[in-house]
Amino acid sequence: MAAIGMKHLVGAPWAAQQTEGQLPVYGTGMKIGRAVSANITFQRNESELYADDVLAESDNVLTGGTLDATVAEILDEVGETIFGNKKDEDGSYHDSDLASPYIGMGYLREMKLQGKSTYRATWLYKVQLAPAEESANTRGETTTWQTQRMTGEILGVTLDDGSTRFRAWKTFDKAEEATAWLNAKANYQSV
Repeated sequence: MAAIGMKHLVGAPWAAQQTEGQLPVYGTGMKIGRAVSANITFQRNESELYADDVLAESDNVLTGGTLDATVAEILDEVGETIFGNKKDEDGSYHDSDLASPYIGMGYLREMKLQGKSTYRATWLYKVQLAPAEESANTRGETTTWQTQRMTGEILGVTLDDGSTRFRAWKTFDKAEEATAWLNAKANYQSV
């Protein structure tokens, strides 16, 4: 299936109390921003054992990943949750010198196969984000849109059975069903 769209980027902070060996519990979710793009690159531990002059064994295990995402905008309140930005008494914001908090986040992609659309929702259990860069351009003869890019690490959640989870996904026939699944994962009540 080929993807032809992306939308509904939602996330939620990790709750203060977590149970080791279980999937994360999240606080109140939010819409992170209007989705433009998301690129995930997974990292693998690849190892080979040669014996008797041939490849005898190999190991190819997922160990984590990186996320490079772009949104139309990130509201200040959202930056507090996903980047750990701080709000001063006068209402202004500043960067934090602390590590960004863990969040869960997900998005919806429209997929198409032989003229039929389906909707795949993807959820990342544990992500640590940071703003990538900021640029500003003057308005000239034509408008140049400036968006917000963020990058981060995708970390694994190790369960009691010894397995590690990085993401979950599910494909639906209707966009509304995929959106509801994401909203439930993110503990998000859309308005």
